[in-house]
Amino acid sequence: MWAAALNIIKRERIEGPLVLLIEKAYETIRPHLRENGFIKNEDIRKILKVSVRQATRIASRLVAEGRLRSEGYLKMRCYFPVT
Repeated sequence: MWAAALNIIKRERIEGPLVLLIEKAYETIRPHLRENGFIKNEDIRKILKVSVRQATRIASRLVAEGRLRSEGYLKMRCYFPVT
């Protein structure tokens, strides 16, 4: 029982800052989305100065939240703003 409670507390501690990080990342990449209409993982990496994996996590989280939609496969994948 305590383990479950500790996991909830840990998740809340991690999720709070993570939500802020994802929000800030979205605000940072939004001008690129407006200008080009889409963004790639490579663009996210350059704009946010993060690793390949971190850029993928950020994009995946934004897709899960419904802010972006993804099209394509592997290196051809692009992310489009959801309107």
